[in-house]
Amino acid sequence: MGSTPFDHHASRVQEQGYHSHRGSNHSNVIGEGILRDLRSASTNLREDLDAGKVGCWINSKIPFHEGTWDADVVIAEPDELTLPPEQRPGACPVDGAAGIPGVKPDGRKLRLVMEHKSIITAHRNRINRFKELASDVEYSNDAGYNVIVAATILIGTAPRVLQVVDGVRKLYKLPGGGNRYDEERFDREVGNRLRARDPTIWDQFAGFVSTNRPTDAANTVEYFRRVFPLRSQDRVNQRGMDALMLVPVFYDNVGTARVDRDHPLGADVDGRYADFIGTLSTAYARRWGSTRRG
Repeated sequence: MGSTPFDHHASRVQEQGYHSHRGSNHSNVIGEGILRDLRSASTNLREDLDAGKVGCWINSKIPFHEGTWDADVVIAEPDELTLPPEQRPGACPVDGAAGIPGVKPDGRKLRLVMEHKSIITAHRNRINRFKELASDVEYSNDAGYNVIVAATILIGTAPRVLQVVDGVRKLYKLPGGGNRYDEERFDREVGNRLRARDPTIWDQFAGFVSTNRPTDAANTVEYFRRVFPLRSQDRVNQRGMDALMLVPVFYDNVGTARVDRDHPLGADVDGRYADFIGTLSTAYARRWGSTRRG
């Protein structure tokens, strides 16, 4: 097992027994890991965090124009209206100014915005994920050309996937409507077996098994590389994205969850992740490295 945030996410999937694309578990694990690595790699960001000049917010609503905008990760200057007078954090492992209770990011002073997506099965959904990311890129660019824009996408490589969240789990809904589940019964009858990697569960829930074609993962990777060409570090008034990390993962919800380094697309996940962090660190230094004067 490697040590990237994506490996940590695979470990979390393994512990839970299945991958859940609902809720914030997916984005939080990856976002927190990337922020730790970026803080370690970027002296400029680390100094700004420790001084309280910026904060790192996970799964946060950003005040933007007349409303709010949801973001998986944002690095921004704190909103002065929510910042207690003269209060600054000390050395902080990740959060910086975000570690002060009640402090919110300033939507007019964003520095980095990052989104996390997954396409584990039904690779035709690549179009929907593209539309979501394209909207996030537009929001980020509208906030200012200096804002660093990044994204990660988990790409499923398993030939078949047991649909747990959108399939099996729905059998355990409580009567009366709404999204209430008999969690204890689901965990006893399904969750325990998934964590034990019980292969007989394939047959029991055969109606909730989706398949991927051998070419799906490669086609999805090629699609995102084509529709999201990255902008250069020295661009002036150029709209677009700065860094995109595409990660092949073997998540079938029955076998062992892992980053799929055995797949041709995963041959150099670690090297590409190092480049991803390096790109973000360099971009931060070029755009914000002068802020510590005075």
